Amino acid sequence: MLSKETMFDPILEVSTNFAKKWFVFLEECDEDEDLPLHLIFGDFAQYIAYLINSNELNAQIELRAIFLIIEQWLIEGDKYVKDAATGFFETLQNPDYVSVEITEKVEIYLLIESKRCWDVIHNFLINEELDFE
Repeated sequence: MLSKETMFDPILEVSTNFAKKWFVFLEECDEDEDLPLHLIFGDFAQYIAYLINSNELNAQIELRAIFLIIEQWLIEGDKYVKDAATGFFETLQNPDYVSVEITEKVEIYLLIESKRCWDVIHNFLINEELDFE
């Protein structure tokens, strides 16, 4: 089962460029406090937008690997990790972080559980109705 402490490890393995932001984030956090992962979600969403805008084959491969990991967060994660994945999808659909065009392009990378979660959030943002069933 994936936990808060390990959920980003696979991301850092496939995204060496994002790892640079991650380590800056860790330096800025107080070591004595619980790591506030939600604070890195904006940077992570913007990094995904950067990859989507890239025409490089490596970016497309990295995106597929990232979304496979997010799918694992939703399937194999503990409650915190599942909630964090949902929170990340909220950030990724927030126009304060990424454009609507990027949000639409994300959908091709979503796997089964990710798509279900994504759609629930999208429906809520559009209709203010939350239905995880």
